[in-house]
Amino acid sequence: MPYKKYDYILSQNPSGICIDSRIVSEGEVFFVPSYKKYDPVNYINQALDKGAKLVVTDHPGFQNKEKVIYVENVTRALWYCADKFYSNLPRHKIAITGTNGKTSTTDYVRQIFILLGQKAGSIGTLGAISNVNLDNSILNLAFLTSNDLITNYKILSQLKEREADYACLEGSSLGIHQGRLGQIKFDCAAFTSFSQDHLDYHHTLSNYFQAKLDLFRNNLTPTHHIFISEQVCNIADEMNFDLPFKFEIIGESAFCDARIDFKYHDVNGQLIQFVYHNHEYAFETDITTKVQGYNLVFAALLVHKCGFSLKEIMKVIPHVKPVAGRMQKIPDPKNFRHIFVDFAHDPYSLQNILLELQKLKNSDSARIFCIFGCGGDRDKLKRPIMGKVASELADQVIVTDDNPRSENPQLIRSDIIHGITKGNYIEIADRKIAIKETLKIMNINDILLVTGKGHEDYQIYGNHKMPFSDVEIIEQCLSE
Repeated sequence: MPYKKYDYILSQNPSGICIDSRIVSEGEVFFVPSYKKYDPVNYINQALDKGAKLVVTDHPGFQNKEKVIYVENVTRALWYCADKFYSNLPRHKIAITGTNGKTSTTDYVRQIFILLGQKAGSIGTLGAISNVNLDNSILNLAFLTSNDLITNYKILSQLKEREADYACLEGSSLGIHQGRLGQIKFDCAAFTSFSQDHLDYHHTLSNYFQAKLDLFRNNLTPTHHIFISEQVCNIADEMNFDLPFKFEIIGESAFCDARIDFKYHDVNGQLIQFVYHNHEYAFETDITTKVQGYNLVFAALLVHKCGFSLKEIMKVIPHVKPVAGRMQKIPDPKNFRHIFVDFAHDPYSLQNILLELQKLKNSDSARIFCIFGCGGDRDKLKRPIMGKVASELADQVIVTDDNPRSENPQLIRSDIIHGITKGNYIEIADRKIAIKETLKIMNINDILLVTGKGHEDYQIYGNHKMPFSDVEIIEQCLSE
């Protein structure tokens, strides 16, 4: 039985578990990446030189080497040992997946718990955030939508150590597919939205959707609760996917378990009403757009399933703050223009936001300006689609650079422009100049959407990562 060997590893009382040979500490057990993908020799030698107590590998050539444990499946061994080693985790854990909405909903969940007087944390794109003090060594680890498995365990473990009983975690399709959630079990989970993205990795929409579904197949407790959006339900039907689990639907149609009615919403906020289990609930928020309204309802219901009444939640939810870079409104007190920064970087999310901004215009003469680019070394198929969406739904499109990475930025912009169907665009490579020049030609009540980077405070050209924040650039321009 492999579990006897796994238990032997733990019986050696390692000081920790590590999966990066560069940062192995003395006394830790190091799990080597599968030899089927990587040559493990350098990893093994580096870990032993750094003082690893044990090294675990699935390379058959290391079966008899001192301090090296051979296992048939190194990933399964890692999952088992990590789950046993980091067994003291927050009592209530929530996981959220979706093409869009993960970051906002995760942050809203954490905020609601804290407003209810609880100690809670969130893990994802924005890092590890909590109202308990986390060590800098932990905070510095968290910088991806889905961190590696050990980072997730370390953060969750420290949250519990600091008496936080509630944690919410983003689950990206890449992270789920690559096993970064291991055997962590969640009480609640949500699937917020689905649209084209990450096809450079998954290759097909079907593979992408299946990767999302693996969260619900593999990482939930027996008494779990699942919420999915009406949009995800419709996509599943269109793609002939049978969702093999019980769930409740959040949406605006009569058949939804939680039926949302947006009583009003404008550029300054909204009043949201929803019916759930034959009870009616309502709240006001200064967080704008229906998309974020959906995310707030998702968050409210997820917190509710952790033992809090919706009546209590409705009292605190108006105090939930907007999430950095998610339809973040930048005040313009002098010229009364409406300026938003958002992370939208796929056709579906860009389309949704622009459609909604059309409805939110408070003047017939108001125009919508959209500044965006596309990331390099990522799904190229979506670029012309996004160009088409932007040109058809915005009055003026400004095509600029996002994070070109190793690609030629001019070619990325050309890919976008290839899809544009109108002449309502200009190309300004420098993102700062694009923002500055656009603000110069905007009038009162006009709307500006700067999208693609959201909360990010950098731009990547080649191997160079340079400081850059859309929010800071806009605020700087407004102050001049």
